[in-house]
Amino acid sequence: MDLKELTYITTIAEEKNISNAAKKLFISQPALSLCLSRVEENLGSKLFSRTSNGLILTYAGEIYVDTARKIIKMYENMIIDFSEINNMKRGRIVLGISPRLGSFILPVVLTKFSQLYPNIKVALIEDTVAKLESKVIDASIDLAILNTSFGSDKLHYEQFTTDEFLICSSATSELKELSCRKKDSYFNIIDLMHLKDKPFILTHPGQSTRIKTDSILLGAGITPNICLLTTSIITACHMCADNNCVTLVPKSYCQLLNKAYSLDFFCIEDRFNPYWIMSAAYNRDVDPPKPAREFIRLLKQDCHNLF
Repeated sequence: MDLKELTYITTIAEEKNISNAAKKLFISQPALSLCLSRVEENLGSKLFSRTSNGLILTYAGEIYVDTARKIIKMYENMIIDFSEINNMKRGRIVLGISPRLGSFILPVVLTKFSQLYPNIKVALIEDTVAKLESKVIDASIDLAILNTSFGSDKLHYEQFTTDEFLICSSATSELKELSCRKKDSYFNIIDLMHLKDKPFILTHPGQSTRIKTDSILLGAGITPNICLLTTSIITACHMCADNNCVTLVPKSYCQLLNKAYSLDFFCIEDRFNPYWIMSAAYNRDVDPPKPAREFIRLLKQDCHNLF
């Protein structure tokens, strides 16, 4: 069993079709079929079952592919290690981040990283938090920059900053009169119980902003009266400007709001933990390559007060 065979079998698993896998690998279909037969014969187990949906991994096949991917990743890291010996003059990092978070983080950190290491190639994968965590677990990406997480025990998280959630309402709302100054903050603070009878405009269940909002409101014993759902927290805030509605928004998003909308923002008591934990996540079983470790260092150095 060699690296070529491992790559061949994992490609078949990805394509679920011998012909498509052969095209992707630039080899003939008979040669690939022969390789698969030889591997299965040596192992004494079938790796794939033929179905109407293509080739599906057997239990033995799942173990093979999972191990093969780890071996391939270890080999890739070994190649990176050789380039690291040369003071990071060559290499690559596959970085995952959500599009919205990327708009804040990347101009600060990626620009500096590229200036320091111009020959380290950065491949950027933009996706949801759940999908990014899955890609780190299966070693498709080296590092994921997250504004929340599902706390997988297969990942290691390194916190680099926090983002505070604020209450957003119309500037004409009575909430300003119910608020008071918060020490060392630009915003007033308000008791969440003043929101219990307010209509809420929220993002959809499962979105990272909604997950944190639900956690904060649950901690306060509030079941929100939801009058509108939207995929955009920006839309939610803008809609609050002309309605007697409220929403919860990360402080970082405030700079994206259109100043033509008249809005007020209020802090939430710390006992409700109104903070997103910004973290860099990598596979617990695979040491992050040096470029990823250096990216984490820059995140901690340059982003700790970003929000």
